[in-house]
Amino acid sequence: MVPNWGKILGAPQQKQGGAYHPHKPALKAKKKEVAEEKVHEKKIIGVKNTKTDDKAHAQGKKVHSHYTVKKVEHSATDGQPLCKGRAYVEGSWKKLLEEPAKTFKCCSWDEGPGYWKHDTAKCTGASRKVNTGPSGNKFISIGGHGCMCDAKLDQVSAREMHTWQPTNCSMPAFNANKFCDALGNGKIHIFGDSTMQQASATLMNMIIGGHREEKQHCTPQITFNLADYLIGAPDERGEVVDFHKHQADVYILGLGAWIHNKAKYGEILDAMVEKIKARQAEPNPPQFIWKTISGAGCGKINQISVEHHDPSYTYDLFPTYDAMARHKLEPLGVKFVDLSPLYLRGDAHPVGQKDCLHFCAPGPVDIFPRVLHHVLQEAAEE
Repeated sequence: MVPNWGKILGAPQQKQGGAYHPHKPALKAKKKEVAEEKVHEKKIIGVKNTKTDDKAHAQGKKVHSHYTVKKVEHSATDGQPLCKGRAYVEGSWKKLLEEPAKTFKCCSWDEGPGYWKHDTAKCTGASRKVNTGPSGNKFISIGGHGCMCDAKLDQVSAREMHTWQPTNCSMPAFNANKFCDALGNGKIHIFGDSTMQQASATLMNMIIGGHREEKQHCTPQITFNLADYLIGAPDERGEVVDFHKHQADVYILGLGAWIHNKAKYGEILDAMVEKIKARQAEPNPPQFIWKTISGAGCGKINQISVEHHDPSYTYDLFPTYDAMARHKLEPLGVKFVDLSPLYLRGDAHPVGQKDCLHFCAPGPVDIFPRVLHHVLQEAAEE
């Protein structure tokens, strides 16, 4: 069943057939609330105010990055045209007819079943706060209880037997060699919380697991820093985003799980708008990408379950947060990696840990490298 993402996440609307209704009126109202929300200009301490200094922004023009990936073969399959824009979010998770190859071996820093940290033949350690892509063939650790779902981690699990299939277009499977060829000498730095760490480690591990042996892969060009709030907070576990510290060509940002009201989320977005505009006003601006929240809610595959949990988790606000981010950041030329299909993978959370936010790995988050490559290739065509 294809969810009506138009009402939840602002995508082009489509008619919904059958008896399945993935959202209640409360979620239907989110888009209207965001549209009616007033956007306030704020001067952020320690950040250059570019309201009058940046001519491009003042004239309503998008600032183009000094860097784009190289165009590589990125062709449609299954007789469908290549997905354009956000068309790939309309679809469903389809069960594969044949067992796929495992994308990577799960290496964990969490205690419990599936604790691969001591398997030195397959895994390399990783800090919980700072990750640099390893240069060899050992996989990097992943957090969020990601490896605590399977008794036999060498086998393909039931959750890995499903792949995201857009309804009306084609989004090719991730190809590590093409991704690295396109990246060239470019560097990617990723800021975000533990759900972003899962996405970051998945990207690194799918490159390590899928690259051709005769050529060095590009994982060392990818780095991650934990930043739960991006701009800092009393309970921040990581660091404050600094676009000058890491000198990346592409910055991937994300925010959500630690914020529990729209007002606070809006304040942080305003701060990030100023930070991005300040960096764009300087020479050699990088490319900025925003990753939407990675879904949440335990339930059945191809059903949305965000409303069936403790309200204090505020999972139901996640689609609104993503719409707010798009409203504020797209005018700056920020691209979006839309992971809203993960709302339909309530079956793939580490429920044994009572965790309905993070995902089992490998698994549905494997969609992140696939969508990221697609977004980077589209940006290269502009």
